[in-house]
Amino acid sequence: MNALPRPPESAVALAQALFYLATGLWPLFDLASFEAVTGPKTDDWLVVTVGLMIAVVGTALLVGALRRQVGLELRVLAVGSALALLFIDLRYVLGGRIGAVYLLDALAEASGDVEALVALFDPEAELMRLNHLEPARGLEGARRSWQGYLAQFEVVRTEFGPAVTGEHAAALEWLSEGTLAGGQPIRYRGVSVLEFKGEAVACLRTYYDSAAFLPAGAKVKEGQPTPEDRPQMTG
Repeated sequence: MNALPRPPESAVALAQALFYLATGLWPLFDLASFEAVTGPKTDDWLVVTVGLMIAVVGTALLVGALRRQVGLELRVLAVGSALALLFIDLRYVLGGRIGAVYLLDALAEASGDVEALVALFDPEAELMRLNHLEPARGLEGARRSWQGYLAQFEVVRTEFGPAVTGEHAAALEWLSEGTLAGGQPIRYRGVSVLEFKGEAVACLRTYYDSAAFLPAGAKVKEGQPTPEDRPQMTG
């Protein structure tokens, strides 16, 4: 007998559980490699304690995912823990307290939720697009950009590479690959430049190969706009 398909909420809970278990237990088993990637820490006991707490959250999510029972309590736990970690990531990466890897992690955690992405922006933020003369502005502009971006894909996944960070800005390299809504596979690289106002993103500019969005075998004619409508932030 074929197994029943896993409900979407169970699949999301399972992915978050595995991520939390891996990252939470990592400093417990190999603190040296953990600090080599994320930067040195002052209090090792605190690193291990927080890691174990994250692993406990991951375990609770794993149980719910395997039982295919992701109720209100687990949803609050999943969203609340992700937002708490997102706040810490953004708060201290912008203050220079932790390495750029945490900014990449924050963007990855937010990538599945449009409203979480919108929450990263300043109310007067500008998002610059290669195929638009005028930027999208404000929270509603950011919301429309992300909704339009996600609607292009059946599946999309982004891996972040090297990053350069400063007190008020950061530049991120990334590679996105997946399947467009029409079934065409896509794979392309880009760079996103972020400017900050306090703890929020005030300006976002992204540079990438827009020809990757054309149908297979098609070529861009001089002066011809590309069909994609990607917002200026990867995730």
